[in-house]
Amino acid sequence: MGAIVLPPRTATVGGLPEAIMTRRPNVASALERAASWRAALLQLPEDLRVKLCYSEFVEGDLSRGLVLFDELDSLWQELAAQGMTFADVEVKVRELGLDFEEERWNFLAQSQRAYFSALKGNNLEDLHHFRLRVKEEQLIQDFEQLYLIACVDLPKIHQGLLEMSGIPITVLSYCGEEYREGFDSWGRLKSEYWKDLSLEIPERSVARCSNSSDQAFSAIQQIADWSVRNPDDVSLGVVDEDCLPILEQAFESQGISFRSSVGSAPESSPIYSLLQILVELCDQDAYAAFARFVRHPLMQRYMEREFGAEQIVSLVDDFFQKHLPAKFSEIVFRSSGNLSVFAKALERYLIRFRAAEQELPRWCELVSEFMSDFALFDPNTAELLLRESYHVLQAQLENLSSVFQNDSFKTSGSEALRCILYELGRTPLYPLTSERAVEGIGWLEVLLDDAPNLILLGFQQGIVPDHGGSELFLSDSLKRDLGIPDREARTARDRYLVASLLHSKEKIAFLYSEASLAGEHLFPSPFLFDAHDHKSIPPRVHLLLGERTNLSRSTTTFFSDSDIKSSKGTYSIPKPERVEEEILHRVSATAFRDYLACPYRFYLRHVLKLRSIGDQALELDGAGFGSVFHRVLERFAASSNAESPDRDKVIASLLAALDEVKTSSFGRAPVPAVVVQLEQLRHRLMMFADWQTERNVDGWKIHLVERSLASGECLLTHRCGITEVVGRIDRVDFHPRSGDYELIDFKTFEKKKNPSQTHLTGAGEWIDLQLPLYLHALSAILPVKSLSCGYLCLASEGPYSFERADWDGGEIQEAVRVAATVAEKICEQTFWPPNENRIAFDDFADICGVGQFAEMYGSEVEEVES
Repeated sequence: MGAIVLPPRTATVGGLPEAIMTRRPNVASALERAASWRAALLQLPEDLRVKLCYSEFVEGDLSRGLVLFDELDSLWQELAAQGMTFADVEVKVRELGLDFEEERWNFLAQSQRAYFSALKGNNLEDLHHFRLRVKEEQLIQDFEQLYLIACVDLPKIHQGLLEMSGIPITVLSYCGEEYREGFDSWGRLKSEYWKDLSLEIPERSVARCSNSSDQAFSAIQQIADWSVRNPDDVSLGVVDEDCLPILEQAFESQGISFRSSVGSAPESSPIYSLLQILVELCDQDAYAAFARFVRHPLMQRYMEREFGAEQIVSLVDDFFQKHLPAKFSEIVFRSSGNLSVFAKALERYLIRFRAAEQELPRWCELVSEFMSDFALFDPNTAELLLRESYHVLQAQLENLSSVFQNDSFKTSGSEALRCILYELGRTPLYPLTSERAVEGIGWLEVLLDDAPNLILLGFQQGIVPDHGGSELFLSDSLKRDLGIPDREARTARDRYLVASLLHSKEKIAFLYSEASLAGEHLFPSPFLFDAHDHKSIPPRVHLLLGERTNLSRSTTTFFSDSDIKSSKGTYSIPKPERVEEEILHRVSATAFRDYLACPYRFYLRHVLKLRSIGDQALELDGAGFGSVFHRVLERFAASSNAESPDRDKVIASLLAALDEVKTSSFGRAPVPAVVVQLEQLRHRLMMFADWQTERNVDGWKIHLVERSLASGECLLTHRCGITEVVGRIDRVDFHPRSGDYELIDFKTFEKKKNPSQTHLTGAGEWIDLQLPLYLHALSAILPVKSLSCGYLCLASEGPYSFERADWDGGEIQEAVRVAATVAEKICEQTFWPPNENRIAFDDFADICGVGQFAEMYGSEVEEVES
């Protein structure tokens, strides 16, 4: 029989100790470790906790101390890698005479001993503590041979275990022959050899990018310039992992498959972000959290399935624009229709999450229920990251339920959600795909990748070289005293990696960004300034920090001869599409102004019904303020004091109407900005009371208030048929003695204006037809002998003014003729081209190529047929 050949067992450096052990420990989860740290700190004297500023982190909810527990866990991991406990550091600082450090490390040593005890009481192990005890328990397996590959910063604890095992070891480290003296017998780097090594990175290999997006597209262009057609022939070294989401989006936009071996941060998954918002909703009854909740992609899908075409987000924004709610509960109690159904379904869960404290397994069940009821669990989704996050969350919930099944630990709902997020946040997501793709690799793994071409992204100061580590507790000088790798050691490691990559890759590019995702200014890695010849340093400084020249991005072929789309592209204003003519034969009186300003914007607003809505408003806008004002005056007109000559009675009725509108529109506790605006409205109502009282004394009577034009009351005849004008007249007054009627339009302008200023240009051309059309309609509705119109201006500066229009009959007829001409063009669907002039308060600037797109693309904005 032939020999049976078995493949070698492999393990990463992090998992090496367990790979050579005969027994695996019952390792505590991140949340169990955090709970044990908290229990340990609570056992120690309170006065010492207060002195070291730890009390506020450990008293109260577990989640309050998660940042501290993470720091302690990270500190312990860094020390354990060198075979040290907190007690070992305490002894060392005492020997060094570091009195200012001794008290802190004495406290930490006590807390660590209590931490180990707390874990042991729950039959749990700390992985690093278990490794330190391996020598005592003789738990090492026998192996014939062990190979260490590229372990240039092998931890001391690993070295100790391997020396104790007696396993024959071969160390393989890659680098140029001239760097042989830079390694010790274990293949570890000698910091003093590498720290001052000049790298001399070729200038032609460096690309300077303005931001993360530019950096991602520069990587795509670089691949194209290298004429790479096989994904296996190029890799992306993701030095700054913060740019990974932008990188994924850029490649997707070009139709290029991209896979990250770095793993996606759990925080980037939709599941994680949705649960974060749920925590906010549990903690506080805030409208802002609810607005983010309904905009979440997973909730968008749920609402589309449940409510069909009706968009809950639009309903929420409409509600917000009208009422500016500060609290979610206002939507629950005051909304109607599908918005009410959705809000109440969510409220039922929030009530359960806000219930009394209970065991963690019960909260895990409630989270699973919530995900199920809102149809958020879809393990078969085609979205790989989403599918992976579903599986991970489900596994975490099951694990936490099992681990804490017999535990008496009780917590609130929001606290439980934070604990679940804490556990979930420590599990990187690795969505699997069978597609051939360009691969993104972490900085410390790039040397082991066999692709001949490499692009390094995020080659920034502070990242390369890496300045990480537990600086809060371990200063760099203390690390040197303890024999722990410090900044110098990390710099040596990063210099080694760059030197090795320059020797091993056929082509290599170093990309860095001038700005972070948050807009902060960034600087290139100092490695890029390295040069043997000092005379070449100034040109490098100019290249890296001087005036920047953008990279050209040509269209080329890539992978299977598919075209790369232009990374910049052009923007095309979409031309109007023809619609059913019936909807064009009914136009509001105010819409004529929009057509005269820009036919295309009229089409977007009144034909397609596009509008700009959102929930970013901090106060009522002009339209909202005017709407509240009109509702108050409508209620006042129905009161018994509306025609009283007594100013005090008029004011009493106005303020009563204001209170009614305030409560019905904004609840009993409006947001502060609205309170201020309502006070401004009260000031205007005082001016209105002066005018109304004088009006009543003069004998005028209120005849019509908020009168909508009925069907057939205002018609325009033209070549394409008849257009019906619709609208709402603010008020019409009647004077019994003279028989006169007067149309009054209420205005809350900041400054006084008369009707001619708003309806006509300086050259006498009509730009607004609202009042002339109302006059035209009223002349047929009312038995008028005399009909005039005007603005009652209640400007903030005061006092009131009544500005009458001085138009004669001929001017009114000309306005009606212009309206008929506009109505005819609307029916003919003449909506092109857009007005090229900037328009104040333009909701459609981007669509029309004004502002954002025009500034970005300049002359590249073009017109295309729809």
